[in-house]
Amino acid sequence: MTLELTRPVSRRMLGTETLLVLGLSLGQSAVYAVVSIIAKLTAHGGLSKQTAALNTSASARPYLDLAYQLLGIVFALLPVLLAVHLLSRDPGDPARTLGLDVRRPGPD
Repeated sequence: MTLELTRPVSRRMLGTETLLVLGLSLGQSAVYAVVSIIAKLTAHGGLSKQTAALNTSASARPYLDLAYQLLGIVFALLPVLLAVHLLSRDPGDPARTLGLDVRRPGPD
């Protein structure tokens, strides 16, 4: 018996991979830039009156700070999704390959 090691790659799978890679490389920077410029443009006093500080929370306004924190979580999970997606291209279960099999939680 012969096991096929690779499956044909569909256009949908290639599109998904492309979107995940773009989300990792360009999407994160673009979204952070948009949220940052919105925060700066809506602040009191305009851009010319603003200063920069180091090691502070992302925004003094709670909803923007929450937005930054949630974006950080979402974009931190993108590499995981890309890895699982790429593992799903090969035969077998990607979750089991990563050791996420709930049938045997002790050894995992």
